[in-house]
Amino acid sequence: MIKAAQATLALATTKETVLLLGDCSGLAGGHSLVDLFALAKNLGQTDLGFKVKEAVLVAADSPMLSQIQFWETTCFNRGICVRIFQDREEAIAWLCGFIPKVAKETEIS
Repeated sequence: MIKAAQATLALATTKETVLLLGDCSGLAGGHSLVDLFALAKNLGQTDLGFKVKEAVLVAADSPMLSQIQFWETTCFNRGICVRIFQDREEAIAWLCGFIPKVAKETEIS
């Protein structure tokens, strides 16, 4: 798992991006909490760790939801920007920094 993460970071460096979209919507099996904790620790020790912004897609009824929430929390506690989404478009908008427009009648002036 750590080697796969290292390969992902190497590819991100090659492509000059720190924006990652992890699609776990079809994930049926995953990693242990110990593995996820170790991965977050290793990520936090890399040059890109604090620059990475990862959106993770997950189905609301996923059997892996608790592990993915643990990943989100563990990364947050280490200063790594990870957020869980159920909608792909919302995840991409968050990665790109778009903020949905507010209707005129509810805008604050």
